Amino acid sequence: MKDYSYSKYPKVIAYTETSSPRQVKRFRQKADEDFYDLTETERKQLRRSQFAFGTIYPYTFDGLAYIATHHKELSKEYGREIITDAGDYHFQIKLPFNGFIHYCLLNWIDSKKYFKEELRRYISGFKTDEHKFFRYIPISKGNYVLTQPLIISFHYKDQSKMTVLEVQRLRQIDKLDEGAKVIQDIAILIAKPLLNSIMHKGVGSGWFSVPSALQAKIDTHLELNPNVKLTSLFLRKYYLYLNTLDSSNNKSSMIVDAVDLWEHISPSEVKITGEKYRYIANWEVAKSKLKFAHRFFHGLKGAGVLTGSKLQPATNTKFPDGLFAYQKTQQYKICYARSEKASITGYSRPFYNHRTKPT
Repeated sequence: MKDYSYSKYPKVIAYTETSSPRQVKRFRQKADEDFYDLTETERKQLRRSQFAFGTIYPYTFDGLAYIATHHKELSKEYGREIITDAGDYHFQIKLPFNGFIHYCLLNWIDSKKYFKEELRRYISGFKTDEHKFFRYIPISKGNYVLTQPLIISFHYKDQSKMTVLEVQRLRQIDKLDEGAKVIQDIAILIAKPLLNSIMHKGVGSGWFSVPSALQAKIDTHLELNPNVKLTSLFLRKYYLYLNTLDSSNNKSSMIVDAVDLWEHISPSEVKITGEKYRYIANWEVAKSKLKFAHRFFHGLKGAGVLTGSKLQPATNTKFPDGLFAYQKTQQYKICYARSEKASITGYSRPFYNHRTKPT
């Protein structure tokens, strides 16, 4: 299977991943007056479920963006269309399970065992039924679709239908018994608005270029740099948020409203007064997190794995910390850089080799 170094990442997916609880609440107020008839517990759960995403989503979204970007080439490899129309509201993507895992992670296998186990837990309902939660997916300003972003199904195979290699692998992980089954295919229904900008030119909110297997690369670099006290999801959201703000000019910095940034990246950093968000709870702590994020992405770029990234947080001589913070006006001046334009046949080489292990 070929590895393409970049993917088109739909802005709708980025907006969905970084949507804030305030946005959801504001929309609920306009769209459904019965929102206030819910109990406080129900309101909190509703808001959480409509903007929070589980652990499988970052990898899955990366894989789906990769598949949609290169679906013509991949379809030729499979001898069939791998993305098909599934009615008015969904596309269906059906692939061999291991092929799908590869497109999500490429050669960044440190996340493989974790991702596969989370997928199994997700489909089995062990993840508190989070796969049943509906999310507000933004179509345009003030225009949302309330639906499940993904519906995932597994096609299992009985032991009698397994290959010798599949049986050997089950024995190796001590999971072979008389009723053992293995996942053969995965079928994903994904809401059309999430991929429309890639599948249909001129439809949707557009897309920006990202390195393929972005989340797996973030995971690996975090493991190699334990001094970075940030979560992989925080780093991902910061990266996506800046890309959604990019105006596609050649400047090296942008002015960002601090409250808006933290609402989308980590709402707990925002101090609430009454019903409104007023200011950052701890200005210095929040600023420190952004500094670490810029150093992290500077290292990631230096490792050579951000090929194809439209924009990423950066540092330079003018911005040694990656940003200037203006507490009085609650703003940041954020430094960013652009990567070299990726070739569709480009290959993303892992920046490590001492951790590589067979799969």
